Amino acid sequence: MNKQDYVTWIDKELAESRHTLEEKLHQPVTSLAYPYGGYDELIVERTRLAGYKTATTCDDGDVDDHTDPLRLNRRLVFRQTSLKPLLAILWIVRSRLKVYRLVMGAGQGYSQGDQSAHPQFGKDHARNGPNPGG
Repeated sequence: MNKQDYVTWIDKELAESRHTLEEKLHQPVTSLAYPYGGYDELIVERTRLAGYKTATTCDDGDVDDHTDPLRLNRRLVFRQTSLKPLLAILWIVRSRLKVYRLVMGAGQGYSQGDQSAHPQFGKDHARNGPNPGG
């Protein structure tokens, strides 16, 4: 396959898979997980041109304010990962989430303890979880 055929194939895969998911989910699809974590500069650029806002790699690592949203790392957990390393990963993620909630919550008029003011979830969600009936 020559480069132009390859680019055409990539674009078709990105568009068709997105279209299929949007039809089934009835929601816009803006995120992608690179199949098998495989990506390179060309794939990232074609993903950007296809309109995706974020994409996840299989690269182990942190994400911060400077991370390219089309190259989001993950924390890798394998079947053989023992409890101690898993707990360390979860502790780090939980700590960062707390900081994120404090920073973002302060700017939007709600805190982690008072989700009743959250514009999306409201008071019932904070007490009882999501209400599928509306």
